[in-house]
Amino acid sequence: MSSPVFGGAPTAARFRLVIAGCGAITANTHLPAALGSSLVELTALVDPDLDRARLLAESYGVHPRLCRSIQETFGEADGILIASPNHTHCELAATALEQGIPVLVEKPLARLPEEADKICAVSREKGVIAAVGFSTRFYPAVELMGALLRRGYFGRVKSLEYEYGTRGGWSPVSSYNLHRSQIGGGVLVITGSHFLDRVIHWFGYPEVLEYEDDSHGGPEANARGRLRFSTGNDGTFEARFLLSKTASLRNRIVLESDAGRCELAEGEGARIRLVPAGAEDAVLEFSRRESAGRARNAARAMIEDFVEAVRSNRKPRSDCHEGKLSVQLTAELYSRRKPLPETWMWYAERTAGRVA
Repeated sequence: MSSPVFGGAPTAARFRLVIAGCGAITANTHLPAALGSSLVELTALVDPDLDRARLLAESYGVHPRLCRSIQETFGEADGILIASPNHTHCELAATALEQGIPVLVEKPLARLPEEADKICAVSREKGVIAAVGFSTRFYPAVELMGALLRRGYFGRVKSLEYEYGTRGGWSPVSSYNLHRSQIGGGVLVITGSHFLDRVIHWFGYPEVLEYEDDSHGGPEANARGRLRFSTGNDGTFEARFLLSKTASLRNRIVLESDAGRCELAEGEGARIRLVPAGAEDAVLEFSRRESAGRARNAARAMIEDFVEAVRSNRKPRSDCHEGKLSVQLTAELYSRRKPLPETWMWYAERTAGRVA
């Protein structure tokens, strides 16, 4: 007989979640989100460095199993959240999927299109869900913007600009982001993948017009590019983006449309701001009306979407096939790379031969 809870309803078994990777993204985002969900039971933390896993568990006062490999968890996992360095995503995801275990892979899905193809192929062959951790899709204003665009609320889109920049930023404990072979790129992967996923989700897959970055063989710190999107009926618009790990930028999307100038800042609590066409002295603000009981934390909402997708055998909000598109677009941008003009290069060229 089921044990009753207050109100007389039976207690549902919680989803047994394993988290693979005990670095900064797990410590700061995924673990607190999982522990905050009533749907989830954390059964194991996986990391080759067991001391790292132990310290993380102790910092949150929890006692899951501590394992060096995901294979040790296969008997106690309803799903695995893969939050390890990018170069490990493909092997870990494919290994779990082969055993019939669903995975939620922290973005990007993989470093390379062929790795993303492999994850999707195993997911399809085994009939097992592979979701991608694009947490910004779960920001209320991002959800609302997508809904308004689908309804045609803004009319014809004329252009889009995006910029996001911070001085420094993410510092993984393994320092894998300093090695291009492990991370798969630089700021375009770290920051740009969220933007690329978002615009593909809103507007479809674009044409690459140009791309520049400051990589000299390692991960780039600054990048900019132009994309062209089709709006149907032979209509198109251009999207420009600027990404930086050396400069603080305004961190926002600006969309010009028939309805006016629409701005959406980055951040979970941001609101949509519209300066209406023909009424430039006015500003309208939009925010999403929250449903009762709705998870407001984006990371928790993402994990719970994964849990509910597995339990009901439905498509997650962002599955491996959508995740593959952003990996593909990233690779296409890199293939079109041109050097980004840099002040120090101009100075070096002007002063070449002048120093003995």
